[in-house]
Parts: sequence; C-alpha cells; structure tokens
Amino acid sequence: MTGPFSHHYRRSKPRLLPLRSATAFVPANYEPHYAYPLLVLFHGRGGDEQQLLRLMPKVSSRNYVAVGLRGTQTLRPRRDGSVGYGWAQAAPHAGDGEGAATLNRPRMPSLTDATSDALCDHVMQAVRETRGELNVHTNRIYLVGYGEGAAAAYRLGLGMPHKFAGIVAINGWLPRPHGPLMWLPQARRLRVLIVHGHDNELVPIAAAESAHRQLLTAGIDTTLETVDAGHRIHSHLLHTVDEWVMDFTRPDAKTAKVC
Repeated sequence: MTGPFSHHYRRSKPRLLPLRSATAFVPANYEPHYAYPLLVLFHGRGGDEQQLLRLMPKVSSRNYVAVGLRGTQTLRPRRDGSVGYGWAQAAPHAGDGEGAATLNRPRMPSLTDATSDALCDHVMQAVRETRGELNVHTNRIYLVGYGEGAAAAYRLGLGMPHKFAGIVAINGWLPRPHGPLMWLPQARRLRVLIVHGHDNELVPIAAAESAHRQLLTAGIDTTLETVDAGHRIHSHLLHTVDEWVMDFTRPDAKTAKVC
C-alpha cells in the first residue's frame, strides 16, 4: 500500500491517523496486506470522536482498524467553554446525561429515508477515507455506539443493513421503529450485540432488555450481555465486544458486503 502514511506502517504501537472527516485508529504492527475488521465508533452524548478511540487499546491493540466519528449535532457549551456533540437521537434540550434521551426517541427512518440521511453521508464518507488509507475488510464493518451513539448505530445499521456486518450497542437504546421490525427482512442479515451495565441509572437495563426482545422477534441474531456496572464503560464490557466481533471474523463466517 502506498500513500502519505505508508512510511509509518512499521511502527509497533497503535496510533491515530487524522482524516478529513474523522480520526482512524491504526492497530499495533499494522500489516498492510491483511484486511482488518473496521469498527465505526459513535460516542455518547456530550462526547467527541476521541471518546471511544481512547478505549480501543483496551478492546484490542491489534485486531481492528477503527474510525472515531464526531456527532452531527453541536451541543451547548459547558461551563468551562468546551463543546460536546450529539447525534440528534435524544429528546429536545436533553443534557449530556443519556436518561432523558429515552423519553422521546426519534423514529427510525424507513430504508428509503436512510439512504439520503445526513448521518449516512457522514459515516460513509469516513468509511471511504479510512479504506483509502488502510486495508479494511469490506465485509466486516461493524457499527459500535455508546449511549446516544448506540441509538445512531441502530438507526443507520437497521436502516441500511446491506452495508454493515453488525451493530454493537453499549449502554444505549433502540430508536422507535415506524412499524414492526419484521417489516425489515433485509435486517435479518445483521448480527447485534447489546452490552449494558445492570446498574445503569442513565439508561436503565430495561431499555436493553426491550431492544433485545424486539430484535429477536424481528428474526435478528441478537445477543444481550450485562455487567455489574453503571453507565460508564467497564473493562469487562470491552472484552465482550472484542470476543463477539472476533467470533465473526473467521474465514467461514458469513458477513454482509459494503457497497
């Protein structure tokens, strides 16, 4: 592989690669001839593109390329003047806490609506830029969201299931569908992992259990894992994500292909 960053590939430690619309995580001992699974990261409400990227070494320092996105919605400045971002998946005027977001969830777009959604454009641009610089397996692209970012990952993945291999929802909630999810037969090609803190007060465990039931009813391969933690991301939760994704990177695993 050639390009402006090719001379860095021999470095042994993970590093970040600035892109035009996002930031990429390059694994340790990056091998340009190996097609890596790609994790597309959606931060929680009030966070930014670095929030989940900082945790990637705890997921795995070697197994993945990841791309951290900045939310499409700019929130009101904090008292210290810093600015956080969101995904327009929360109740109007919700604060940085996630709990209020579950009270008035936006509806999931139809398949037609999702193809022209600004969220889709934002994500696919970042995916294209990442693939232009790093070797990514086009059949193994996973959307990973935390809190409100999980709602955005659900919305995009279920709206455009042919483009992604799966969804990981961390301490998040499922947007309200327009109708029964079984009306989306294309979504049955996806795999979904829901990981949630049992003591989460911002997004109660009931939100994860409800999403699990709805997705199973829709015929979608869905796993629910709970940990003894609150809303913060627990290290055991990150290990669960790594094990689940790697289980579907076997050569014989069936995965969706990105257009």
